[in-house]
Amino acid sequence: MARDADEVKFHFKYEGLPPAMIHNLREIERVMNLQVESNQNYTSETESVDSDLGDHMADTDNPHSVDKTDVSLGNVVNTLHKFDATAAPTASDDSGDGYSVGSMWFDTTNDKAYGCLDSTATAAVWTELTQSGGGGSSFTTRLSVSMSTDWELASGSALKVTGFDTVDEDDNGDWDAANKRWDCPTTGWYLCITGIEVEGSSTGTRVSYFYENGTRMSRESSEPHAGDGCSWTHTKMLYLTSGRYLEVYAYQSSGSGKDIIAGVGSFFQILGPILT
Repeated sequence: MARDADEVKFHFKYEGLPPAMIHNLREIERVMNLQVESNQNYTSETESVDSDLGDHMADTDNPHSVDKTDVSLGNVVNTLHKFDATAAPTASDDSGDGYSVGSMWFDTTNDKAYGCLDSTATAAVWTELTQSGGGGSSFTTRLSVSMSTDWELASGSALKVTGFDTVDEDDNGDWDAANKRWDCPTTGWYLCITGIEVEGSSTGTRVSYFYENGTRMSRESSEPHAGDGCSWTHTKMLYLTSGRYLEVYAYQSSGSGKDIIAGVGSFFQILGPILT
């Protein structure tokens, strides 16, 4: 038996063989060559598919036109922050650059932080959030509360988070420990931050809210994660009225109760008033 040099083909030598054997060998030869040809075509097609798949995986131009709604992030606000500034923001650091109300600006050279209250083009308004000179604070409210134990969040309803039982800082004494809420002492703009860490689940959505006197003011959502859990930070500049109160609500739809986990990932903080 021999093979062609240019391509894989099988040929049997028939000299001196009986006619019946020659017939059988030719049939075997035909079947073997058909199989070889099929394998060659399969290899070629596989190499082509591998090449196309490699090109597709290397394509970073979003070939399927996926947007944030497709991955359940349609309610997440895209807020631009500046973490590596070397000077204070100006009126020209505005909506044209992607900034919006609630954007944060960190001047790492002068150790100062700023919040955007108005992003109008060429007329943006930024206010300093950091301490005044001499080590004192220009804010009457600096609140930070956290959890000492896990707190179960039922599935399917937005519920007030009543697990905040540890007061880490409350300069003005406005935390209402009995009702797990903060009472606003002065009308003005406040920087409000909450962190939520929920135990792992691969289904449903996760959302946090700020409520003023029972009315929703702001929301932030996160994708579910299995394993170690899901955590996110909700930061918002809110205009709050004296005598009213602010609470944190949370929601999850995994289908069963999930713990909000005590520790550094779950907290409620307020700083202000920034402007009155």
